[in-house]
Amino acid sequence: MEPIIKIENLSKSYHQGESELRVLKNISLEVMNGDYLAILGPSGSGKSTLMNVIGCMDRFQEGEYCLTGCAVGQLNDAQLTRLRNEKIGFIFQKYHLIQKYSVLLNTMMPLLIRGIPRKHAEELSMEKLNMLGMNDRVGHKPNELSGGQQQRAAIARALVGTPELLLADEPTGALDRATGQEVLKLFGELNSMGNTIVMITHDLSVAQHAKRIVHIIDGELYEDGQEEQAGEKELPDKALVQKGESDENQEIPLEKPSMPGRRYTAHGRHFVARAGQFRAGVGSKDTGQSHAAGEHKLHQ
Repeated sequence: MEPIIKIENLSKSYHQGESELRVLKNISLEVMNGDYLAILGPSGSGKSTLMNVIGCMDRFQEGEYCLTGCAVGQLNDAQLTRLRNEKIGFIFQKYHLIQKYSVLLNTMMPLLIRGIPRKHAEELSMEKLNMLGMNDRVGHKPNELSGGQQQRAAIARALVGTPELLLADEPTGALDRATGQEVLKLFGELNSMGNTIVMITHDLSVAQHAKRIVHIIDGELYEDGQEEQAGEKELPDKALVQKGESDENQEIPLEKPSMPGRRYTAHGRHFVARAGQFRAGVGSKDTGQSHAAGEHKLHQ
């Protein structure tokens, strides 16, 4: 079976004056139909750049990227725009709904851009909004909705064109924890219905809802079990690690483990106690998450 995403030895750099900043370094990744993948990494790791490349919103200098068998690096801007519209459904942290349009019209937009007749676009949009429990909010503007309702409207918009891939950028980042959990449960249900999902996040607790986790560190990608390739890095006596989704810009001290040799995991990194020091490597996933079977209607 042909993978939906096939990336081989992909690298991307930005030029800053006479210097060159290499943001992505020899990335290789495959995503198969029906996968639910989380790309986990801290701020500055290159995960947003990788998301932009996967979403055909940014170009790369080296390597190969095929999306549903199409060589992305060989496409011009117009072809990339068409590929994004037909193959990818985007779900953003800040929703990116058009404020002056109703929920229904926001949901219809990808179809109208594609040239689908308005009546048919409305029927398809109502089907997705009803599935997501938003049929009683179709006439509302985004500022009349809660954060969770706005994200459901954004998910309906992403689904309406039956894309090959759902690409989610920190989908719970603007939500409170309870609403975020509802959205993550919805993602699990959508995946169980056959949707392929790639989710970008800095938060291990969010990533653990996926079936598979890869880690991006300093522009390099590591599958679980590749801790030794990532190498272990020295940390000070009080290492700073990022908090979860509700406090993403804060840091908290991680107290030194008292038992040498014991492994601790926090926010996607392993912390191993040594005599008088910390060492940190790449974290590991938890595939123990299970999701309910897909339903015809996904309620709030």
